[in-house]
Amino acid sequence: MKRNYKKGAALAEVLVAVFIFSVILMVLISANNLYLKSASSNISSAQAAYLAEEGIEAIHTIRDRSWTSFYALSTTTDLYLYFSATSSSWNLSSSATSTGIFTRKIRIYPVLRDNTSHQISTSTINTTNDINTRYASSSVSWLDGGKTKSNSLTAYFSNLEN
Repeated sequence: MKRNYKKGAALAEVLVAVFIFSVILMVLISANNLYLKSASSNISSAQAAYLAEEGIEAIHTIRDRSWTSFYALSTTTDLYLYFSATSSSWNLSSSATSTGIFTRKIRIYPVLRDNTSHQISTSTINTTNDINTRYASSSVSWLDGGKTKSNSLTAYFSNLEN
């Protein structure tokens, strides 16, 4: 008596093919999810870079309005930008503000110059506070996947009224 195993072999081949197709489909879905997560992160990084650049440009406009007011800004606390619709201008406040998922902080620093060479110095020995120059940073931070990420830009600002 001869048995015919062809029907059982065909079923096994179909099961193996379905398994292989399922594995390939899972790999493609995982790769797509990774791509979408990476793309979303890149978009956030690009937006943060734009906001940091906008912060530096806003500091330029604040400096251009009045060096005396700009020079009087606190060099010991974080400042936050906001746009005043009534005066159509950028302003700084000590109250935290955010733009969507982003928080932008502005920090103004005094600039020290060497008394001999007049070069900018990080040392406090034999230096003088330059009343015509300030150093500023615009930092943008946001949460991405449970981690805090940030992007910062810095610039020197000089007294154009002098």
